[in-house]
Amino acid sequence: MQVDYLIVGQGISGTLISYELTLAGRSVMVLDTAEGATMTSKVAGALLNPVAGRNWALNKDQERIYAFALTYYQAMERYLDLSFVRKVPLYYFFGNREEQKMFLSQMQNNVYLQDAGSCAGAASIFRKSEGVGAVLNVGKLDALLLLNSWKNRLTEQGCFRKETFESDLLEVGELGIRYRDINAAKIIFCEGAKARNSAFFNMLPFTVNSGDVLFVSIPDLPADAVYHYGDFRLISRGGNIFWCGSNYRWNDTAPVPDREWAAAAGKALQEWLSVPWQMVDHIVAERPTTAGQFPFVGLHPHLPSVCIFNGFGTRGFSSAPFWARSFADYLCDKTPVISGYDMDRFQRFFC
Repeated sequence: MQVDYLIVGQGISGTLISYELTLAGRSVMVLDTAEGATMTSKVAGALLNPVAGRNWALNKDQERIYAFALTYYQAMERYLDLSFVRKVPLYYFFGNREEQKMFLSQMQNNVYLQDAGSCAGAASIFRKSEGVGAVLNVGKLDALLLLNSWKNRLTEQGCFRKETFESDLLEVGELGIRYRDINAAKIIFCEGAKARNSAFFNMLPFTVNSGDVLFVSIPDLPADAVYHYGDFRLISRGGNIFWCGSNYRWNDTAPVPDREWAAAAGKALQEWLSVPWQMVDHIVAERPTTAGQFPFVGLHPHLPSVCIFNGFGTRGFSSAPFWARSFADYLCDKTPVISGYDMDRFQRFFC
């Protein structure tokens, strides 16, 4: 089989770069299993938030990270003829007066912020807090629907294989690569945290970081908003199920759920919610984070048929659309460089 690109991993990075290359008329073959990159993307919060951090300031890359991504996913919805992104308010329940004062001060310079007083029905759902603020027009993605729908489209076109990539079977030549029965001009690694152990990219500064997520049933909580209190956030996953998370386990990649964190999360929910809830599942996945949150996008400087599109971390659903478009334009010779990308910073790790 001859294709233009062999793509390893169908998390959000593999999904978007294969989507972009398909739009450009290039042929792809995507390899993935239920684990790895896809699992990490499926347990992500998948929000497009125009503000950053706990000081509620406008994201410095707001146009690229939020506005571009929102428009991008809306176009992808039309392409796939489905709906997986909604604009919803994100309600912050302040833990103290200082948080509330900082939020109110930021409202003067940020059109996305609004004093919510108390969100609709909050008095009967949440226990008392020090006020509520809202971030408006947050994009909430149905990550599972997006990833599965694109996988189904690829499968229908004969462009997806559910299998584990075996690096020993990869042959890299001057003019392309061969893997099993597949010949391609280039291979693009979108494996998430697995790239840390790659023979081609293990010199890149990935940081070891995993996170736990709870899935909880809260029948009386409206699904048309996101809720944030302390270190926890609740995001609807359909029906009565809400994503609750998440933590950061630095220097820890053990795939074992952190029971201590889960107990702390349960205690926080019990203190915050005044309606019944029940834990349904507890999942842990390794994040493909990098030093300085700098993504890895480009060709191996010594092996130009080997590429990487990876390292988007906790904000992958927000930042990956811009880089997917830039990288695809470069691969398809529409631009001489990867627009907006610091290639020198990327290539210096290979010296």
